[in-house]
Amino acid sequence: MTRPNVFLSRLIKTVEGMKDAIACWLRRLSPEWITAVASVIALVGAAVAASQLWIDARGRRAASAVVLGEMCDELAGPAFSSDLRLRPRSIDELSAFRRRLDEVRNSGYDGHETHPLTAVLYLHEARFERLRGISPMECGSADCERVIRRIQGAALYSIWAEGRTEAEFNTLVAYYDDWASSDQDDGYPLAIKASMLLMHGPPSAAENVILDALRRPLNRARAYEVQGRIQAARADYASAMKSFDEALRLEPMDVAARINAANLLARGETSDVYAAIRRLETVCVLDPFNATARYNLGICAMKLKRHTRAVEYFDAAIALDPADPTAYIGRADALIALGRFQEALSSADSALDRDETRPAAWHNRSVANRLSGHPTIALADAERAIELKDPDEVKIRKVAAYAAHQAGEHEKERDHATAAVELNDDDGEALVLLSQARRECKDSDGAMAAADRALAVNSKDANGWLAKGFASASKGGTADRALALQCFREAQSRGSMNARAYVAMGQLLRQAGRPLEAASSLKRAIALDSNDADAWYELGATLLDLGHCEDAVAAMDSSAKLDAYDAKMWYGCARAREGCGRWEEALVRIETACGLEPGSGQLHAFRAEVLHELGRHGEAARAYESALESDPANDAWISGQARELQHQASQSGSSENATKGESR
Repeated sequence: MTRPNVFLSRLIKTVEGMKDAIACWLRRLSPEWITAVASVIALVGAAVAASQLWIDARGRRAASAVVLGEMCDELAGPAFSSDLRLRPRSIDELSAFRRRLDEVRNSGYDGHETHPLTAVLYLHEARFERLRGISPMECGSADCERVIRRIQGAALYSIWAEGRTEAEFNTLVAYYDDWASSDQDDGYPLAIKASMLLMHGPPSAAENVILDALRRPLNRARAYEVQGRIQAARADYASAMKSFDEALRLEPMDVAARINAANLLARGETSDVYAAIRRLETVCVLDPFNATARYNLGICAMKLKRHTRAVEYFDAAIALDPADPTAYIGRADALIALGRFQEALSSADSALDRDETRPAAWHNRSVANRLSGHPTIALADAERAIELKDPDEVKIRKVAAYAAHQAGEHEKERDHATAAVELNDDDGEALVLLSQARRECKDSDGAMAAADRALAVNSKDANGWLAKGFASASKGGTADRALALQCFREAQSRGSMNARAYVAMGQLLRQAGRPLEAASSLKRAIALDSNDADAWYELGATLLDLGHCEDAVAAMDSSAKLDAYDAKMWYGCARAREGCGRWEEALVRIETACGLEPGSGQLHAFRAEVLHELGRHGEAARAYESALESDPANDAWISGQARELQHQASQSGSSENATKGESR
């Protein structure tokens, strides 16, 4: 005797092979005959398809559901209104579909019409939620009513998900309230209502609703699945896992329960992540078209630092559901970890094109922009994420502080770092950022206090020692410089010295009269970052101290090439050439510096010295006058130098006149 599932499979193949012939024959008939014959075909075809769906629901033919959907779409469609289709692709089509469903519900649907209608509606429901709990072959009028209500709810949910307005949310909740009141046996409407409340507010708002759902005899598996999500939101992970396991015991094919259980496992250590991956791979076998499973596999791959594999999973999720911004956000995360910042920026933009209210997308966009060298845009993106209530506010505040530092907006840097510390005063990274921001705002004592707090949190944190070293160096005293050197040594012993720290250490060693050690530290800084203009400048100054004038000229030229708009770099070039006695070249470079910073008395005074050495005493005197106008604080010194130059100029002029008289 042929087994039922084999018989049904053969029958389905036979009917599917006859579709084209049947359609050709139908086109030759009159409209009345077409309607009559189509009704008969719809009954047979939809009943067979519905039976096969029941087989699919038990996992024997999961991959054939889409093919059967196409088949039932063609077989059952002609028997009913042409606008009752299985694949609405826009909000307008969903709205029209919902209105048509209202008409069908209100018109009555008893007798043999129940089977094809239920098959069509069930397939459509399966596209929205992959429901596997009802066999349309066995549906009576009450079951068909429930299926139609589920489709209506799915359509309303899709409309709400597009705009996420308060009015649409209230309409959706009211819809499930009405359904729950009219059907006291079905826990499904209360479970979905609890799920909506969980998305829209704290877990406590959904707890009583889900308990009511669990008291009802039908669809308790869905109620347990939602209860598990509520418990997970309250960080009661053990109870949540029990709820998901109970949902799977009642309905082994519940994809949502499997995915959520896997998510819980992924919260743990690496071994649990592997267990989560196994569960998610099972979901992919049961439901090859589940985008959520692919997305969660991407998250697991991220936890295992397999970022390239994560991108592949996120791409698969996007291919299955291009309208969902979540996979684009995950993809941007993975691309940032791979250093592919422009691609990450594009992925974050794609997420925002679909939902511009997602703080995670703005967060990723901020990180990608900052790492791409656009700190001002990154700061604006981070502040937008903060406005949208990014759930990880400490992290986004730190991102904003980093961006503000790079953009040179140090007051904003201090504000964001302060907010991060207020949210979590044990966050060492936030405390280091606060120390840095206070130092940039000329608050050396505040910077020192924040660095001390960071070290109190973790005394082995090299960044904390660096922050304390920078804060000590900014105070300027002899004891402070000694403490700063000690802090940098601590950071160096922990293997976490960056280029800026080596530059600061070199400055301190030079000030302490240890130029050889200073030069060594500065060369390390340049080895780490050869584009650091300050490192080249400090190296040039140290080489001048050591009497290596030509090497100093080369170092100073490198600094000016890297930062041609900083007057200090050109001043260094002039000083190096002064040491070599190359006065004409020194004059050209100090004049460039004076042009960049005309209000600097020091630059004008040095220009006067160079002019004096060149014997151009009148110009030198005028240069000292410019220095005096720019820097009245050094009135006595500059005035004395100016008078001396004027005296030398007058003597030079007298001797020139005497020489001319004698020649006559």
